[in-house]
Amino acid sequence: MGTTKVTTDFLFCPVATTPEYVDLGQPLPLFLLIQLLVGFLCVLGNSLVCYVFLSRRSLRNQTNLLITNQAFVDMLSSLALIVDRIHELASEPPTPGPPKATLLQIIDCNLWKSEVLIFAPFAVSTFSLTAIAPERWFAIIYPISYAKHFTRRRVKLIIAALWLLGPSLQYFIVTITVSIEGGGCVVGWSTPSVGVLLFFGEYLLPACVMIGSFFSITWKLRSMKRVLGAEIRPIGYWFTEIQNFKVQMSKVSSRRHPGWNWVNRVVDVRRRNVTTTLLIVFAMFIVCWSPNQLAYFQLNLGGHLDFGGYFFQFSVVLAICNACENSFIYALRHKAYRDRVRELYMAMKRRA
Repeated sequence: MGTTKVTTDFLFCPVATTPEYVDLGQPLPLFLLIQLLVGFLCVLGNSLVCYVFLSRRSLRNQTNLLITNQAFVDMLSSLALIVDRIHELASEPPTPGPPKATLLQIIDCNLWKSEVLIFAPFAVSTFSLTAIAPERWFAIIYPISYAKHFTRRRVKLIIAALWLLGPSLQYFIVTITVSIEGGGCVVGWSTPSVGVLLFFGEYLLPACVMIGSFFSITWKLRSMKRVLGAEIRPIGYWFTEIQNFKVQMSKVSSRRHPGWNWVNRVVDVRRRNVTTTLLIVFAMFIVCWSPNQLAYFQLNLGGHLDFGGYFFQFSVVLAICNACENSFIYALRHKAYRDRVRELYMAMKRRA
């Protein structure tokens, strides 16, 4: 089978399935400007998220550390995206260089034109969000074990592993696909299996983890609401039926919530608020990334994809939007985040 060659001037570099050279061209100027605008919003929004959660010690819990890590890598990917798009708008069309690659060309091809500086933070962000899903699942399903085992130190080790995994995976893909031929930077491989593996590893598997956690958490919260709903009674009820209530709830607790004592059966409203917010974040990840990833997946299976078409351009913008929408979701749904932003705003207003 011949070797496929694909230019790397486009975000989300595809895997083509034919042996000829495929020129992806340049993004439409309108979509380049939209990507720049979204990139600036991403930088501002995620910078605020990082500052809010790091500015107060009480907000630096395990979940918020993972959220802050995701916001930070989204900010880095947005900065790299802005620089890349400004470079595309300002640069002249590329001209063939010398047949023999220089060290500077190799560095430029492997680190810049391969867009690994954009893809690596995107991968870390995806893996970070994937790590949050089981973290929330563990917190809701086994709250006592969660408090015992999910320490800040272990969360920091998870974050360090994510930072090692994401860039390593992306640079490994670069080393086996990117090369310089005829003075140009191209991506070449003889099988679409690389793209298929990326689809499964960076989209389908994280999506399955998020969806599985989403349904499990939703079912658990609904179950807790049904079991504990009987506790919301007039106070007189407790004086007349307290003994029967204790016996009944003890049986239900042992069957549905093993290990919970009398006090821990009360619903943690704060934890449910954070979990509900993150469920929305999981859903938006799937909504934003599905069009782009499914388009590339069918391309790797032998289908056709119009890289200059509006669908592809829109799918790229939608995927980039996933990096900045989380800050707006937190502003609307995360109570601790809203309260801290309000405090910072009032402090600035007093100083002014």
